[in-house]
Amino acid sequence: MNQSESEPLIELQTKIAYLEDLIESLNEVICEHEKRVDSLERVSKHLYDKLESAQQAQNNQGTSDSMGHEVPPHY
Repeated sequence: MNQSESEPLIELQTKIAYLEDLIESLNEVICEHEKRVDSLERVSKHLYDKLESAQQAQNNQGTSDSMGHEVPPHY
Protein backbone atom coordinates (compact mmCIF):
# COMPACT_ATOMS: atom_id res chain seq x y z
CA MET A 1 0.00 0.00 0.00
CA ASN A 2 1.44 3.32 -0.96
CA GLN A 3 1.14 6.68 0.81
CA SER A 4 -1.93 7.88 -1.12
CA GLU A 5 -3.84 4.66 -0.45
CA SER A 6 -3.09 4.58 3.27
CA GLU A 7 -4.10 8.20 3.96
CA PRO A 8 -7.88 7.58 3.75
CA LEU A 9 -7.47 4.50 5.94
CA ILE A 10 -5.50 6.44 8.56
CA GLU A 11 -8.08 9.23 8.42
CA LEU A 12 -10.91 6.75 9.00
CA GLN A 13 -9.04 5.10 11.87
CA THR A 14 -8.45 8.52 13.44
CA LYS A 15 -12.13 9.40 13.14
CA ILE A 16 -13.16 6.06 14.62
CA ALA A 17 -10.80 6.54 17.56
CA TYR A 18 -12.18 10.04 18.12
CA LEU A 19 -15.78 8.80 17.95
CA GLU A 20 -15.05 5.95 20.36
CA ASP A 21 -13.59 8.47 22.82
CA LEU A 22 -16.59 10.75 22.34
CA ILE A 23 -19.01 7.87 22.99
CA GLU A 24 -17.16 7.00 26.18
CA SER A 25 -17.28 10.62 27.36
CA LEU A 26 -20.99 10.90 26.58
CA ASN A 27 -21.66 7.64 28.38
CA GLU A 28 -19.95 9.01 31.50
CA VAL A 29 -22.09 12.16 31.32
CA ILE A 30 -25.25 10.08 30.94
CA CYS A 31 -24.33 7.94 33.94
CA GLU A 32 -23.69 11.06 36.05
CA HIS A 33 -27.01 12.57 34.97
CA GLU A 34 -28.80 9.33 35.81
CA LYS A 35 -27.34 9.46 39.33
CA ARG A 36 -28.45 13.09 39.71
CA VAL A 37 -31.96 12.29 38.48
CA ASP A 38 -32.22 9.37 40.92
CA SER A 39 -31.08 11.62 43.76
CA LEU A 40 -33.55 14.35 42.81
CA GLU A 41 -36.38 11.80 42.60
CA ARG A 42 -35.56 10.60 46.13
CA VAL A 43 -35.50 14.17 47.47
CA SER A 44 -38.73 14.98 45.66
CA LYS A 45 -40.47 11.91 47.10
CA HIS A 46 -39.20 12.72 50.59
CA LEU A 47 -40.48 16.30 50.34
CA TYR A 48 -43.81 15.12 48.94
CA ASP A 49 -44.21 12.66 51.81
CA LYS A 50 -43.37 15.37 54.37
CA LEU A 51 -45.86 17.77 52.79
CA GLU A 52 -48.55 15.10 52.69
CA SER A 53 -48.05 14.18 56.36
CA ALA A 54 -48.06 17.87 57.35
CA GLN A 55 -51.33 18.38 55.48
CA GLN A 56 -52.86 15.33 57.16
CA ALA A 57 -51.73 16.59 60.57
CA GLN A 58 -53.21 20.00 59.82
CA ASN A 59 -56.48 18.42 58.67
CA ASN A 60 -56.64 16.24 61.78
CA GLN A 61 -55.90 19.21 64.01
CA GLY A 62 -58.49 21.32 62.20
CA THR A 63 -61.10 18.58 62.59
CA SER A 64 -60.53 18.14 66.31
CA ASP A 65 -60.43 21.92 66.92
CA SER A 66 -63.66 22.54 65.05
CA MET A 67 -65.38 19.72 66.91
CA GLY A 68 -64.29 21.09 70.29
CA HIS A 69 -65.40 24.66 69.59
CA GLU A 70 -68.62 23.84 67.81
CA VAL A 71 -71.75 25.10 69.53
CA PRO A 72 -74.41 22.41 69.87
CA PRO A 73 -77.69 23.10 68.08
CA HIS A 74 -80.59 24.42 70.15
CA TYR A 75 -83.84 22.45 70.04
